[in-house]
Amino acid sequence: MVQGSKYRFDFATTPGVVKEVIDKIMTEYRQGKHLEKRPRILVTGCPIGGDSLKVIRAIEDNGGVVVAIENCSGVRTLGNPVEEDCEDIYEAIARKYLSTGCSIMTPNDNRIDLIGEIIDEYHVDGVVEMILTGCHATGAESVYIRKFVTEEKHLPYIAVDTDYSTADQGQIATRLTAFLEMIQPGTDEDLDINYCYKIVLAGMTEQRSRAEILEEIWKYTHIPVCIKSGEQETEEWVGISREEAEQECGKRMEYKLSEKNGVVMAVVPEGVNKESVEELLELLAKSYHMRTHTRETEEREVPDYMWIITEEPKNLIHIGRDLTKQARVNKMLTGLKLRQIQDNELFISGMDGKEARNGIIDVCRKFMEDEDGKIMIGNGFSDWGKKRREQTVAVASIEYGCKTETERTGTACGKLLP
Repeated sequence: MVQGSKYRFDFATTPGVVKEVIDKIMTEYRQGKHLEKRPRILVTGCPIGGDSLKVIRAIEDNGGVVVAIENCSGVRTLGNPVEEDCEDIYEAIARKYLSTGCSIMTPNDNRIDLIGEIIDEYHVDGVVEMILTGCHATGAESVYIRKFVTEEKHLPYIAVDTDYSTADQGQIATRLTAFLEMIQPGTDEDLDINYCYKIVLAGMTEQRSRAEILEEIWKYTHIPVCIKSGEQETEEWVGISREEAEQECGKRMEYKLSEKNGVVMAVVPEGVNKESVEELLELLAKSYHMRTHTRETEEREVPDYMWIITEEPKNLIHIGRDLTKQARVNKMLTGLKLRQIQDNELFISGMDGKEARNGIIDVCRKFMEDEDGKIMIGNGFSDWGKKRREQTVAVASIEYGCKTETERTGTACGKLLP
């Protein structure tokens, strides 16, 4: 879909069109309009188009589903975008093309790495490599691809040598049908909790957000999940909307967290046994407690602290990214630890005195110069016991500031509240 959008001439509206298609697909999926369980196939190798689409048709007409395409015009071109903020844009463009994992490049470890990432991300059950007659580089490299897929990823692999004619359609269909019959797609009943644990552990190690980890769990299990901490007022579901979750109350399962009113929830899909979902909820609850305990321990050990509250949640995301970047290059901000509590609340620890606070204010001020909405930067404090009190004061301050400003001018401006 992204590749096809390049042929639209109205580039300004393309992101909106792509988003509409994605929303439509996800809505239909949640309504049950999707294929039955099939072997998930990665197609790699030479470019596909015209009559060479016979390979994809042979897979999908005989019981498989192509979940990713890795070739000169597929995922490969999107895996390593041009660094737009590079000082030398020509160097950035050159680096992008030279790092592309094409079979004419030697060595070509980038392609191996990308195929491994695709297999993990798309939960691939088998790999089909298409080699066009005359593409000797892809044919030679297929030896290494086969070895990687079968020996390191332990997945079935098949190479299909063909051309742009239709003469071998029957032969290809016969070979791929036999290949697909050997692959038994994972069933919902055989939910691999160990793999779920791997997803959670990797997410915590890489310091991903809770929402990102739950999104990965959803992609693997297709079980809608939600973690509602005691401080949250609303349920934020992954894989299903809050309204849809309320309608499925008969299929919902819950696992209470130790904190007041905290709970982990899931909606049990058709064909999934409740024991597996219960194990998943227990795993998510344990990871939540582990993550919370680790963060609080780290935060306690690195004063000073500070709250940042924004009127618009989107502003907080960008401010968090800017602060993370500055922490890498600005010595005053080295050691900052950021923790997003709510959509518009950021708790900062590891702030070294007044200079660090002024550096944080500068980052916020620069970002808010061209943005609408308000931001509240709280006073720094070194006593961990004041954390909740300072949060309450900051939230009340921005709510009062936005209210009085709106009453006075009818709009909310983008200045910093004192």
